[in-house]
Amino acid sequence: MRDRADCALAAQHKSGTRCARCLKGAITTSVGPILRLLVSTTEINEAAATMALASDLVQITPSLFTWQAYDRAVKADLFSSAIVTARGILLVDPIPLEKEALDDLAGSGGVAGIVVTNGNHLRATTDYSAKFSRPIFATTVAFCDASLVFRHVADGDKIRRRCTY
Repeated sequence: MRDRADCALAAQHKSGTRCARCLKGAITTSVGPILRLLVSTTEINEAAATMALASDLVQITPSLFTWQAYDRAVKADLFSSAIVTARGILLVDPIPLEKEALDDLAGSGGVAGIVVTNGNHLRATTDYSAKFSRPIFATTVAFCDASLVFRHVADGDKIRRRCTY
């Protein structure tokens, strides 16, 4: 673990809060590549349950799908995508998708993993990770406040090698 004085975010440490880098250092030492951070998965699942449900799955290309829904809570359209790979489908920032559309998507090659691009995009991540028994891939910096179990990825990493059935 990094010394608090060495951290660029020393002000956070004075309040007893660890920055993502220090937290990552402490956790990586004890649990390896799977990281456990600080918002409960129950809170994430409750937020997903109240989120708008998308009904239309749009196929952009043979290997790219999108779906979207308006979420009144955040007053914005939320978009999700899925990328079909040789090892299965990667769901990217998934919002809830109606069962029939989700079944159609999963039938295109099976879900291999869920990718979350930032801390505001947890959405239906934990629901889908549990439903398909697949890993979540994300960057630690984005999840400084989440008690979410996921596999850390960084810019330039290739997650396809980590998607195994």
